[in-house]
Parts: sequence; C-alpha cells; structure tokens
Amino acid sequence: MTWTVWSTEVTRVSVKPFNINERFDDLITKDNNPVDFDVHLTFQHQAGKTPILIEKFGMSTKENPNTGWYASKLQQPLRNDVREFVKDYSMFEISTDPAIANQLQKVPATKVAAFLKANHMPTDLLQVSVGKVMPPQSVVDATLETAAQKQRVLTQEARVKAEQSRKYRDWEN
Repeated sequence: MTWTVWSTEVTRVSVKPFNINERFDDLITKDNNPVDFDVHLTFQHQAGKTPILIEKFGMSTKENPNTGWYASKLQQPLRNDVREFVKDYSMFEISTDPAIANQLQKVPATKVAAFLKANHMPTDLLQVSVGKVMPPQSVVDATLETAAQKQRVLTQEARVKAEQSRKYRDWEN
C-alpha cells in the first residue's frame, strides 16, 4: 500500500545523455557579414541527485523536461556570449581558421561549465561541438561568382600570351 497526498506530483527525470541544439542565424561578424551555425551541447543528469535538480532548477518544459533549467537560466546568457565572440572576427576567419573555431567552441563550454559549478547543479556537460560556420547562400553565391570572374581574367590573359607567342614565332620564321 502506498500513501500519497493530492499535492504529490511525480516527475520522471532521465539520467541518459541528452542534447540541446542552439541554432545561430545571421550573427554579424567584424566585417559586417552574417554567419550561420549550430552549437550542440550534450548533458547528463547525475543519477541519484535528480530531486535536487527538480527542487532547485525546475523541469518546466513539457516538450523536453530535461531542459527547463537551460531555457530559463542559461540559454540567453550563452547566446549573448557567442554573439559577442563572433563580433571580434571576420567571416573568413571564423569559417576557415581551425584555431578560431576551437576558441568559438570553448565559449559555450566555459559558460555552461561555470554555470553548472556556480549553481552546484547535478548535471554534467559531456560535450560541446560547433557545426560548420557558413555565410548565407547569397554571400556564397557572390564569392563563387567573384572567383569565376577572376578565373576568366586569368584564362583571357593566358590566351593573349599564347596568341602573342604564336605571332612572335610566326614572325621569326
């Protein structure tokens, strides 16, 4: 026999690892070009400590009860920190330099780890990864068109040199 009170509520909390994906669209870089990318965070609640998690941090979202604390306490500060980081680099640097990509990955990792530690939250951050940083398709298309135009110029210059070389050979003969 089990005794319960009407105010008793059962909240199930999974201790399996779970992901939170943050999508960043059109973040403006140092050179005023927008970039898009995803940040993937993998967490795991500590087994046996979930009552503390519910009591101190809440599990408020129905869609994914694991992330109520994230949405209410950490999401916007994390997004602000990533946005501030991106403002310090050009689109080309962020999208092609592996060292800067690693620094970008450390921003959410550092922010989340500090939050979990400062709040004594019984959740572990297992992994942080940043997806490919891409400019909008219109910027990609413009870059490809510029590269094609440069190649056409080089091809035309080579064609002119070849023609001049043929004329010079014919003139010598």
